[in-house]
Amino acid sequence: MSYKKLTGFTLYQRAMQEADLDVLSITSSPKGFGKSSFILQNARKYLDLFGLTCPQCKHEWVYTGRAVTSNPGGGFTLTNENPSEPCPKCGHNNSERTKRFNFMRYLAYDNNEVRRLIHELPEYSPILADEGVRFMMGEDWNSWESKLMKKLIAQCRTKHLLIFTNIPKFRWLDRKYRDDMATFWVRIIKRGMAVMLQPDLGETDDPWHMKNFEKYLGSYNYFTSESVLMERVSHLLKKHQCVFDYFRIPPVPDDIYKTYLVARDAKAFEAKRADQKINEKDVAKIACYNLTEKWDEIKAAVHMGKFKKPTLKILARFVFNNPVTNKDTVAYTTIRNWIKGVDDMVKLHLGGNNK
Repeated sequence: MSYKKLTGFTLYQRAMQEADLDVLSITSSPKGFGKSSFILQNARKYLDLFGLTCPQCKHEWVYTGRAVTSNPGGGFTLTNENPSEPCPKCGHNNSERTKRFNFMRYLAYDNNEVRRLIHELPEYSPILADEGVRFMMGEDWNSWESKLMKKLIAQCRTKHLLIFTNIPKFRWLDRKYRDDMATFWVRIIKRGMAVMLQPDLGETDDPWHMKNFEKYLGSYNYFTSESVLMERVSHLLKKHQCVFDYFRIPPVPDDIYKTYLVARDAKAFEAKRADQKINEKDVAKIACYNLTEKWDEIKAAVHMGKFKKPTLKILARFVFNNPVTNKDTVAYTTIRNWIKGVDDMVKLHLGGNNK
């Protein structure tokens, strides 16, 4: 039953993608309840159903054609059990179903990686942003990076991306994400037990009816019995406007979870590494790399900016950002001094030529 419901939820998300709707799934729970396990299982099921591999060049991508249809009685059905399409990289016609789950390709640790994946991943790809607190917190709502991220996520629907993220408390989310962007909220009640919610699309100031959710769920602790929690879940299903399903989360296979932990720890290690002393020649190399590999991100940042041109913040964050440590290599004042220094040389040169 658990796997059947997980498959049903995956088809529901795919149907929203195919209808050109945003899919931002938020999972919340106290620490240790299995938030990461849920998004892993969700993404794993999604790639099991729609992931493709080219036997010729080994390129991996997600099927981009129509794959699901709605049932008259509700829910969705997989209409193409064996999806196949030409490889977008080499054009080979006989694609195969993906047999492995490459976490490193879809896993994002912070806002820089989320931005990169939104720009670089092909259509219909999943993004596993396992730490929503790093870029979706309400307390950061007014920061430049937070504003840029919200604009980017709001405009990425055309790529039909499926974004999963976790946060300990749903209320911690920036209101723009919580009330305007989130399409699903998965609240894990206890390890392996979850309720699924969708927002009320009516004219309401609280699309999740949080007061009613608190009322029907009630207070409980780590040792509250499962029978008591099941009774409350049943009450939520009957009474709450947004709760539309309940299911148990299947455990993640040990080998997959160990691989995931290695990938997550590697990203955390890289993100926490101390800045290395690099000379200006290395900074120039980094700038050349970023201009070549992150040009779409830079253009998007400029387009979304107030002045429609590269600012000191954009230059520091995108052009001079170390792609290994995700840290800026140059301070704003240094960039300003560099620009002024070159400007002075240009003016001096032009002035000399005019004499």
